[in-house]
Amino acid sequence: MFYSRTATCLLALLGMPLIASSRAKVPIATTAHCGVMQFGEFAQVNDAFIVIRGALGPSSFFKDLRCVNSAETTIFRNDTGEVLTFPDRLTITLLIVGPVPKNEFAQPKRLDSKYMLGLGFSANWKRGVKMRPVKTFGELTASESQPPDLAVPLNVRQCWIYEFVVEDTDVPLTDHLILCIFSPENRRLARLSAHL
Repeated sequence: MFYSRTATCLLALLGMPLIASSRAKVPIATTAHCGVMQFGEFAQVNDAFIVIRGALGPSSFFKDLRCVNSAETTIFRNDTGEVLTFPDRLTITLLIVGPVPKNEFAQPKRLDSKYMLGLGFSANWKRGVKMRPVKTFGELTASESQPPDLAVPLNVRQCWIYEFVVEDTDVPLTDHLILCIFSPENRRLARLSAHL
């Protein structure tokens, strides 16, 4: 059963900014900062709810990227001109925060270290409905940390941080990056999508 307190906690954690992003709806034929490519989702792990947040880097690439919107398309620009593709090397920083107690009286659980270190990940590019694997995808680090400040009053005790590298060439900025998370038993826990 899904309790209202749990739903409120999950929505609050999903709403917390991972990195400041200011992409707002803009009128047609205007220029705006594109923002940061981010992931956001919640899932259930061993009967406990977790919140998943992530961002792509390098931040220097996304910081200077602007979107020029018109009725037909979006053109991406930076200080040197039009940008058509992602950098050949991207990074992903992923935070898994939890577990979120199901109600205010529940004792907080802990995420099992062996389980969290045994999670599997896959990355694919998506264009329209077609998916293709990234050329190179690898996990760099996985570690446990203190939860973000917003999570502490919600009785959340843990935050796992994962860092990945994605290497691929000539990937259009209009493609989506799909990241899937699998349990150690190879059951899909979450499917995340990030796009500009």
